[in-house]
Amino acid sequence: MSTETRTIRPYHGVEIFQELLDKTRLRLGERLILGASRTSLSIDEYLNHPLSLVFHDGTDDATRPINAALSEVGLERRDVELVVLSSSPRLKLVDTIYCKRLDEIDAVPAEVAFPRPRPRAMQGTFGGCDVRAYFCLARQFPPQTLHPWRKGTWLGKQEFLLRTDLAGVGFMPVKLTDEIRLDVGLDPDVTRYAQIDPEVSVFDREVPADAVLVYIDETVLDRIAVTAHTATGKHFQRQLFIEAAWAVATRAGQEIHDDPALQGASIDDFAGSLVHGLVVMLVGGSSDDESEARRHNRYRELISNPSRFMSNLEARLTSRRDVLGLLGD
Repeated sequence: MSTETRTIRPYHGVEIFQELLDKTRLRLGERLILGASRTSLSIDEYLNHPLSLVFHDGTDDATRPINAALSEVGLERRDVELVVLSSSPRLKLVDTIYCKRLDEIDAVPAEVAFPRPRPRAMQGTFGGCDVRAYFCLARQFPPQTLHPWRKGTWLGKQEFLLRTDLAGVGFMPVKLTDEIRLDVGLDPDVTRYAQIDPEVSVFDREVPADAVLVYIDETVLDRIAVTAHTATGKHFQRQLFIEAAWAVATRAGQEIHDDPALQGASIDDFAGSLVHGLVVMLVGGSSDDESEARRHNRYRELISNPSRFMSNLEARLTSRRDVLGLLGD
């Protein structure tokens, strides 16, 4: 028996609007993401890769079906607007990426690019964000049975749930309480601590979603929710990621010490692992010979000089400009 659920709109003639948005895709770098789905992204993808919403391929601008839909519902182009929003469930922020009435545009754009820097709702790495596109009423109408009439009522909707993770494998922020500090042997003033499940190897190709836990002081965690979009808040979140990455690097060194054969292995033999994910963040995951060689060299750097590797990784997430902005220059 199917468990799929659909939202039923009790309005006559709005199906065409939904059909148009059902074809919408989210472009992230080279990836095309399907709608009505939850997608796991690395921190690097989430913060740095180009992002846009693709409504059509440019060969069909949807003008004719939209005009037919408007006629069916008894509306004019000035009565309907196309809206794209990004929202952060955790930070309770909503940003408008695009909002145009249909009479203000010649046709539905093929693609809408997200601004740089990212909207506020996408500047906090914890939890990710939701991207939604709507056709909705631009003005109020007299109430009418089986017809949309209230301003803002959506006629069609598509959504993309983007969630951040550690290089393809989720890491969880957990409130650090006094009880947990005592249990894991932390001093009372420790505000963050990353821990990897002792039963998990950082070279495992399949890793549980809760393999990496990042403990954060409960008061600090609440403050992050308020300041995540500020320069200080963004910097602190990047530091939390680096804390988790250091835990992976440290565990990798311990496992290589216990099993020297790992030192001579190809990093691509561990594709999908936490270690492989860190390396891919620096040099990408392309399959050509040059990319494979770069990954091998970075893996060697992780083994022989983890401090340098981590500095390079941090620079991938935090530019010199970010640091100067934090200092007020």
